[in-house]
Amino acid sequence: MKVFFKIILLFLFAAAFFYMDQIFLQRDIFRVEKVWIFGDLNLTQREVKKQMGTVIGEYIWDVDPKAVEEILEEDIRIENAKIKKILPDEIRVEIIEKDPSYYAQYRDRVYTVDESGKIFAYLEETPVRDLPLLLIKKEEQIPELLKILKKIKGKKIEKLISQIYIYNKWCINFVLFDGTIVKTDNSVEEKKYDVAERLYSELKLNQNDLEYMDIRFSDYVVK
Repeated sequence: MKVFFKIILLFLFAAAFFYMDQIFLQRDIFRVEKVWIFGDLNLTQREVKKQMGTVIGEYIWDVDPKAVEEILEEDIRIENAKIKKILPDEIRVEIIEKDPSYYAQYRDRVYTVDESGKIFAYLEETPVRDLPLLLIKKEEQIPELLKILKKIKGKKIEKLISQIYIYNKWCINFVLFDGTIVKTDNSVEEKKYDVAERLYSELKLNQNDLEYMDIRFSDYVVK
């Protein structure tokens, strides 16, 4: 019988503790009053503020950081979102927006393109940078052009590219800042760009004017 009473007392004590705990956690001091937003927000400031405004007045325990992060990252312009609770009533938000890796001109507009080839903003919405311009007739052409650009990523010639475009189904042209056209296609191996880079440097060192270099064949064609 004593054991039974002990069990009852423990149960009542646990229930009372749980009840008091719940009352304490539901006090107004745990309602979210402030949301601090950090990050260089050029594109998404309005949308982030609007989304985070929905947690104001909620109990901080009811805010699911992972769920909020996922909602914010649904915006194609956001690379990463991090939510942190600060007891008793504050939320900290850290936002990293996407950086443009390329520009794409389609019809009469210029867009910013991320590393994976996704368009995510207009040119005028982001700080202007010295990046290659993809001249496209349709968005589906972007992956083909990126195949070329990724083969020369990190090479000196990459920094000399002004624009790149599909000339026809057999040729992709990229234009250097001095106007030289390099004719290539997606079958050209990466090592051929190293040779083209050296050949271009030698010709420019000797002050030779170049109209184009065609590196699609076993023998390089220079004019």
